Amino acid sequence: LERLLEVSARQAETRMHEAAVALGQLLEKEALRVHVAAALAGDPDAGHRLVAALDQPFHGRFLSSGLLELVKLRLFDTDLQPLAASAEGPALPPALEISLQEHARRREGADRIKTLHAWWIQGDRPLYSVLVPVGGLRPVAYLEVVVDPVHNLRGVETGLDLPLRLSSPGGRSLYRSENWRDGDPDLLAVGHGIGDAAGKPVMYLSILDSVGTLLDDINQVRTQTALAFVLLAGGALLVALWLFNRFVFRPLDRLGSDLARAAEGDLDVRAGSAGVRELGMLARGFNAMAERVKEMVERERQQAEDVTGKVELIEEVVEMAARGDLTGDGIEDLAAGGGRQRMGAGDRGHARSGRWPVAGRRQRRRQPAQEKDAQNLLAHGPLLRDRVTAGIVRAGGAGVTLPGRP
Repeated sequence: LERLLEVSARQAETRMHEAAVALGQLLEKEALRVHVAAALAGDPDAGHRLVAALDQPFHGRFLSSGLLELVKLRLFDTDLQPLAASAEGPALPPALEISLQEHARRREGADRIKTLHAWWIQGDRPLYSVLVPVGGLRPVAYLEVVVDPVHNLRGVETGLDLPLRLSSPGGRSLYRSENWRDGDPDLLAVGHGIGDAAGKPVMYLSILDSVGTLLDDINQVRTQTALAFVLLAGGALLVALWLFNRFVFRPLDRLGSDLARAAEGDLDVRAGSAGVRELGMLARGFNAMAERVKEMVERERQQAEDVTGKVELIEEVVEMAARGDLTGDGIEDLAAGGGRQRMGAGDRGHARSGRWPVAGRRQRRRQPAQEKDAQNLLAHGPLLRDRVTAGIVRAGGAGVTLPGRP
């Protein structure tokens, strides 16, 4: 509430300052520049014309419209020495207010054509002055517009719709609202002070507000704040859940499904790498593992096919021995053609063209191993024949009848 009062007072001060500057610029354009030049040139009647020009605003539209309550208009040369003052208004010290004078003397260059303002106090009365340059870009004088700030600060009551009291530093009441009540325990008084350039108090503003109304406003603000916090927290939680579901939960669920499929024997499954960085690393590790497992299974399958080919070759040799074909020529012929008997006419056509179907490519991969087995069998054909013959003789001595033999 005190901050609200301070802002309202600053707004009223801004409007007062703008109106005072507008008044000074209007006077400067209409008559002051010509009369000041004449006075500086030594015209004896120029002083009377300056006073008449300075008295004119006290009866003009600025007072009748309620924009300002003029106290005094004074004119100073570029050295801040008095030139003239309005006959209207109370008597003031001839010199410029000390803080305003010091500030004006320190200015140089383009700063000299800017307006200045200052709060000050005369006796127990607060005043507000605005210093306006006369002469455009090359000032020949400075016009001081002195106003009563009480007139403009009363607008704070209308803006806040609260009882207002304005008082001097000595405690004298400068303005008080009709509904102002002193000593009411149900009303809370809030004040704000205005000081001059040195920080010395110039006047005080006070407003009254109902404690019950103030508590209701506090509770309303508290409720709105809590509701806003709940909404923001709920929104943040929903966003967090969506992010977790998008980048953690769903990637984990897909990765679990891929692992289950791999455990069931689907070695072609590959896990996606979407999600957080750690899940991506885990998916890439799983894919590498699945690829290695697939290669190992393929290698074992090829080895199993090679073993199967060797077993089939040995079974054929045994069948030949059982039929009584114990000649080395038969075994040698079987060994020499063992690796090629399984290649039909269609396979030989694929071999010549270099384009193999899937089964043909597998047979082609087995072919070198089968030919190697056949070469081993050819090299050891006589030894195998002797051992098979000895086995048959022992079997006949034991009363075993071999197929194809009496």
